[in-house]
Amino acid sequence: MVWDALYEKYVALAEEFGIDPSMPRHAGRHRHMPNAPASTPSQYWKTNMYIPFMDHLL
Repeated sequence: MVWDALYEKYVALAEEFGIDPSMPRHAGRHRHMPNAPASTPSQYWKTNMYIPFMDHLL
């Protein structure tokens, strides 16, 4: 799947800089930020960034 390959590439790049994959912590109400629930960082970024971006392109 395309998402899995992209995510693994970015995780490897982040590791070079000592960054661990994570999800943002949402404290309070953020109206203009994506905040669909997810159980893993990969699922969070796919649901809140990748899929909306692909929809925008189409």
